[in-house]
This record gives sequence, C-alpha cells and structure tokens, in this order.
Amino acid sequence: MAEYPGMSGEVMGMGVPDARRASRSIVAMLQWVGLAGAIAVVALTAGAQRWNPGELAVISGLAVLSETTAIYVTSWRVHVSGSFLGLMLAAVLLGGGPAAVVGITTIAVGWFRSHEAAHHLRDNLFTYAWFPLLSGLIFHAFVRHQQLDPGDGGYYLAVFCTFVFALMLNVALVAGYIAYVDQTSLLTKFWSFLKPILAPELAADLLTLGAVFLATHLGLTGLALFAIILVVFQYLVGELLISQRRGEELAKLATTDELSGLANRKSFSDRLSSEIASCKQVGKSFAVIMIDIDRFKE
Repeated sequence: MAEYPGMSGEVMGMGVPDARRASRSIVAMLQWVGLAGAIAVVALTAGAQRWNPGELAVISGLAVLSETTAIYVTSWRVHVSGSFLGLMLAAVLLGGGPAAVVGITTIAVGWFRSHEAAHHLRDNLFTYAWFPLLSGLIFHAFVRHQQLDPGDGGYYLAVFCTFVFALMLNVALVAGYIAYVDQTSLLTKFWSFLKPILAPELAADLLTLGAVFLATHLGLTGLALFAIILVVFQYLVGELLISQRRGEELAKLATTDELSGLANRKSFSDRLSSEIASCKQVGKSFAVIMIDIDRFKE
C-alpha cells in the first residue's frame, strides 16, 4: 500500500568524496545484480507458478492504476497507493514470480509520474522485485507443506502472516537504502517510515484476506469488486495520513518558535504550570523545584 521513494537533498556524485562515490558504485552494482538475480529466480521457478493471463492482467492493472493515482505525503516522504495490496494478491493467488513481474511493472510505469532520481528508481525496482517474490515463494511453500486450501482457516492465517512479512521486508529494504544515502540510523529511518502507515496497513491486511476470498470464489468478478474497494480505501487512507500529519505540524507550531526551533512562551508556561501542580501534589516548595533548571531544558 505504501511505497517509500527516497527524496534525499544530496545530488548523487556532486561534492561527494571519492570513497563515498566508490561505495555508491558498489551499492549500485549490487542492486543491479540483485535485480538480475530476482529475474533469474522468476525464470527458474516459472513452471511452479500460476500464470493465469486474465488474473495477472487485472491485478497488474489494479496495481499500476493505484500507483499512478498515489498520494504523496511530502513531510513524511510516504507514497500512499494500493499497489501493495495488488502485489500481495498476486503473490497469494498466482505465486512469487507473477508477483515480482507485477512489482517491477508497477514501479517502471509509476516512474513516468514520479520522475524520481535514477538511483531511487533502481532501489525501488530491486525492492519491488524481491519482496513480492520471496513472499509468494514462502507462502506457497508453506501452503503445500501444510496441505492448506482456501477452505481452511489456516490458509487465511498464512495470508495474514505473509502480508506482515512482506510489509516489514519492503520497509526494511527501502529504509535501509535511504538511511545509507542520508547517513542516518537504519532503525530510526525504519520506524519513521513504518509508524504513520502501520495502522492503515493492518487494515489493508484484512482487505487482502477479503480480496483473496472473493477472487477464490468469484474469480475475475471478485477482483473487479475488490478494485472498487481498493480505490475507496486508497483515497481514505491518503486523506487520513495527510490530516494526521497536518495535526502534528500544527501542534508543533503551537509550542515551538519557528525561527529558533526552541520551545515558545506558551510551551514554557504550560511546563511551568505543570511543575507547580507537581509541587503541590508532593508537598514541596516550588522554589526547590526551580533550582533544577535542567528539567526545563528537556
């Protein structure tokens, strides 16, 4: 459901030390090799996948449409689309190979709208090839081993777990590259990407279960019904995230000086009132609390 195109302000190759430039060249080479490896795995496992032309075309169309109508939350650097649901649907219904094809197609077509930097396009192609591929291969291997079918409760539990696995792998791969480019902490970047979309993604996981059920029992008709649900869901999630981010920005403006970035008078007064109330509750003198200046610097 969410793609994370990096928007680093640094221009690749400009003003970058030779060692850093060499490191990026190695990373770029590894990404191309990884993408080629994913394509090779798709070819080698093609015989074990379900290449249904009709379902593949419908799911690809859904994913591409969602990607080209995505909502970008600039301050969070989060790209909200329903393509992730389409990829998971392909992974479950068709297999890892078809899902990887849908992923690569979605990113390639989506580029004509986003026009992201070449190195971010390369990373997204690598990511959107591997996480649906691995998710689909693992899901179908597990289902075969446990002899599950769409009539079993365990089958839908496997779908749910596959969605969570794919989400975490998607975020980890993209956050890892952005953290490398920005020279920031991987864990910090991972959480900053995951936090705003975690709740919507869990809801999307439930939607995926419903989509699998509809597609299994109604075929292409079920997928068409899911397409309508997907469009509405994408719009609502996009509006929710934008509203949530605006609320956070307004709260920050209300308590922070815009120029210095320090707490403003209102924030200081609120903290002061809180400290006075705390003094009264514990029976201490406010003068004693005022000695601890460090508490006001937090």
